Order: sequence, then structure tokens, then C-alpha cells
Amino acid sequence: MESVIRILSTFFRSLPLIAVAVLIGCQEAGPRPMSTHHIKNKGTMSTHGSGGKLKAGASTRIRDQYRRTGRATPRSIKSRTAGKVNLSWDAPTHRENGEGLYPGEIRQYIISYGRRRNGLRFSVTVEADGTRSMEHSIVGLDKGTWYFTVQTVDLADNVSQKADVVEKSL
Repeated sequence: MESVIRILSTFFRSLPLIAVAVLIGCQEAGPRPMSTHHIKNKGTMSTHGSGGKLKAGASTRIRDQYRRTGRATPRSIKSRTAGKVNLSWDAPTHRENGEGLYPGEIRQYIISYGRRRNGLRFSVTVEADGTRSMEHSIVGLDKGTWYFTVQTVDLADNVSQKADVVEKSL
């Protein structure tokens, strides 16, 4: 009986090493198909009355390389009311790697905007509605020139590159 206990004791002490060896043996060779980056913002940003906020220290996951979603294409930007802009865009039809992307695979869009083309300090998230054409209004904007861009987020949280920046003078 003592020999059985010694054998079991030795086996259970070496179990973590066996598990590590098995896991090391399971690693894939070659490039990883997807990598994740974490980006932290530097302060609280409001969306000028559109209801969303991005808080300091919040992190955003951006997955890139092979499965990143395609970029949305802004169609028009209109302003018929003081301080309000209506931005419309088309959903991407393909991922950046060429794979097809259907409207039902898109979770949301991130609209970034600001007073400087290279300083889009505000953002708002818009839930996708499963269609190719999207539209969103941003209110509470001061007079002057505003710049806007859109990113696509799919169901796996892959985030596209930013669409071309468009501008509107109020």
C-alpha cells in the first residue's frame, strides 16, 4: 500500500509539469492570425448631448491583421439645424483581408469627431441595425468646422481602421 501512495504522490507532484509540457507541445507554428492591442484614453469625453461617454482609464480592444473589418464609407454629412449634424454612411461589404462581411456580422460603429482633423477628441457608439445604410445625428456642436470619421466593430470585436475623415462647417 505504501508503494501505491508513493507512486500517486509522485504522479500528482509532477502533474503541473506534465500539463505545461502538453500546452507547450500544442503551440502553433507561424504567425498568429490575430493580435490584440489595448489603448487607454486620457480623460472623460462627452458626446455633446448624444448620450455616450468614454471615461478615463477605459480600454478599447483593437484586433488587427487578417480579420479586421472593412472601413465604413461616409455618404453624406448634413446640417439643417444649428448645432446638429446628420452623418450617414454605408456599411462595409468586405473585411480588410477580402472576406465578405454581411450587415448582420456588424455589432456597432464608432463615430469619432472633433474640431481638428488630427484631433478627434469625442466619440459616440452607434448600434448597428443590420442594414447597409446607417445614419446618426450629433447635437450640441458649436459653430465652426467639425471633422468626423467612422469605424466598424464586428461581432467578434474586431475594429476597422478609421474611414476617411469628412468635414462640415456649421
